[in-house]
Amino acid sequence: MSVYPGTLDSFTTKQDGVDLYKAAHMNAVQAAVVAIEAELGTDPAGTMTDLKTRLAVGLNDDGTRKPALLAPDYDSGWVTINADEIKVFTHNIGTEDTLVYIEGVRDGYGIHQFNYGGVFNGNCEEVGMTLYNKTSTTVSCWRRMQDEWWEKIRVRMWKLS
Repeated sequence: MSVYPGTLDSFTTKQDGVDLYKAAHMNAVQAAVVAIEAELGTDPAGTMTDLKTRLAVGLNDDGTRKPALLAPDYDSGWVTINADEIKVFTHNIGTEDTLVYIEGVRDGYGIHQFNYGGVFNGNCEEVGMTLYNKTSTTVSCWRRMQDEWWEKIRVRMWKLS
């Protein structure tokens, strides 16, 4: 009978011509194998070559989790953009199946996403930033005409497929 996975099984080493073998010896080994299989389930490697490779995708060597969001496939860095300007960023990711994250900054006010998507404010002024067009190689952003907040823009993109 196996005690795994609660604790580790232990077996005594058998010697030919010295020890008498009993069915219980092999049954214990089989029970241990079945316990290991039950703990791991079927196909624990998934689409990876082995379980170690699969675990390494999400875990560091010390067992801590890797960051959920990996480095972007494209990062424009901070770029100045003028009011009523359409800025085209060439990313060359090769697909439109991407996640686009856009941030703005105004000197003295910090990083933000004020009026992202663009709005008309209380004075009927067109303000904010709009993702204007996305292709497999470029993304365009439009800073609205009377906007005061998006002095610089940073575009980061992750390929999803």
